[in-house]
Amino acid sequence: MRSHKILLIVAVIILSLVTSPIIASGISVPNVRSFRTNQHNILTKRVLRAHTTSNANDEERLIPSLDKIFEGGSKVINYVTLKHWLWANKPVDKALDTLKLNTGVEKALLNPNLKTLDKYVNMFNEKHPKQQISLAGVLISRYGDEALTKAIIKALETENSKNIAIKLQKQQMEGWLNSQLSIGNVLDKPKLNTGVENAILHPNLKILDNYVSMFRKKNPEQHVSLTGTLASRYGDEPLAMALLTARHTDNSNMFLKRLQAGQLADWGYSRKPVNEVFALLKIKDDDIRALISPKLVTLNKYIVLSDIISRERTDLFTALRTGFGPDNFAILLSRAMDDPDTAATALKYQWIQFKRWIARDYDLMTVLNVVFNKDKLAAASARERSVIDTYKPMYYEANGLDQVNTNVAPRV
Repeated sequence: MRSHKILLIVAVIILSLVTSPIIASGISVPNVRSFRTNQHNILTKRVLRAHTTSNANDEERLIPSLDKIFEGGSKVINYVTLKHWLWANKPVDKALDTLKLNTGVEKALLNPNLKTLDKYVNMFNEKHPKQQISLAGVLISRYGDEALTKAIIKALETENSKNIAIKLQKQQMEGWLNSQLSIGNVLDKPKLNTGVENAILHPNLKILDNYVSMFRKKNPEQHVSLTGTLASRYGDEPLAMALLTARHTDNSNMFLKRLQAGQLADWGYSRKPVNEVFALLKIKDDDIRALISPKLVTLNKYIVLSDIISRERTDLFTALRTGFGPDNFAILLSRAMDDPDTAATALKYQWIQFKRWIARDYDLMTVLNVVFNKDKLAAASARERSVIDTYKPMYYEANGLDQVNTNVAPRV
């Protein structure tokens, strides 16, 4: 109480110095002794009145002008005002009102008085170490979490409010972590739930990215990632396609490159076999157009990564043949030859297929038996017979056969 009285006296003295008229020649000056006597009487009355009133009335009776003094802009008075509030245990939300930060959260973040409220929050935390609060928490209590998120995003675009917005965002995320808010729930907050194509290009994705980083630091035993979160919400195949499309439009975007690498890394971390990634990408659903699908770019990149991580010796052709099945893939290549869009690519794959059959010493009968699982040519479909007929001249040439060899020709 004693120190508080001294503080009040200092405040009034400073006020008198700030508001005293400038003495100029030709202007009469009032009697100094009389002025001091009056000031002393005023202070004595105020201090006596303060001594006989309750704490609840201190703020109103002792220094009714302190808030107005604060608005005048003096840094010393600001500190005096905050110390007075702290002494009087003024609630932080009441301070928010006094500082005129109660006209909307977006306006509050652009108001310079927010920095003063931040100082008061820090002083409050020093006085009450067991009742820690945050500036973000105060604003959330008043305006709500979602409203603050939107305001922070907007404030980050303004240079004058960028620093305080960064601080608020960090505090908000720490609050999410402390309340064990899942990464999936955070995805909904900055409006990243309107489709994967929009999400990967949305500037708010960096909010989720920052939260994922904080979550990993706090929970190092859990493997979480930004791409894993997006894949959980939208699926691996839509995410991969969205990234491929976006990178085709803007191949220099480093963030998109990082996302694409992140998806591959997630699969590698889980040591997914190549055939499982083939299934995740739903390549089989594309039928003959799978041969020219951009998904194969992603699959091929994972094949390279898988070879490093798991020593899974494979290649794109083998992955496709395994994914579709040897018989279905042979038929798919034959059908793709009939489509102008896929014919050239199908021809290349079919040539690889035939070369591998020859390397394995597959004669025509072996192709019928092993590849198509048929005992007789009569049991084969028209497309299967077409594949064998296409393979025949290449096989004969490779083995130096000029005419039909009854030992290798399929039985009718």
